[in-house]
Amino acid sequence: MEIQALGYLGVGTARLDDWTSLATRGLGMQAVDRGAGIRAFRMDDRRQRLVLDSTMPDNARYFGWEVANADALDALAARLERAGVAVRQEPAALADQRFVSGLISFLDPSGNRLEAFHGAAVADTPFHPTTRALRSTPVSCMSTRATTALPSSRRRLIACTT
Repeated sequence: MEIQALGYLGVGTARLDDWTSLATRGLGMQAVDRGAGIRAFRMDDRRQRLVLDSTMPDNARYFGWEVANADALDALAARLERAGVAVRQEPAALADQRFVSGLISFLDPSGNRLEAFHGAAVADTPFHPTTRALRSTPVSCMSTRATTALPSSRRRLIACTT
């Protein structure tokens, strides 16, 4: 019933071009076609990690937190409800838009929309960063012990400068 990771972020904005420039040129994310008024971006094997939506109010946002499976999602919902947090089981149509198998939502104390999900969809094409600079720039120098804790797919991205 524990949250495993932050899975995605959605932002309401009328400034789609500015956000697109930041996501692709600044962060090296890959744009994913989502249709009029919505833009999505990848940064790994997942179908989407950042979603920009011009139909949402400016600065509205949602955060998607990943859990292991449907049982973990149900346990999280029950725990939140016991703590007095109103939880909504979201319809399959919204889960499909988020590219997940199951989805609940609730509000944090500041009114931000939080979502918890399981079963994130993996893209059927490889991730392609939009800028080479981000792939070749050293991130930091990590000890051998720290890098072996990373999945093998991430270890090759770590570089050290001497």
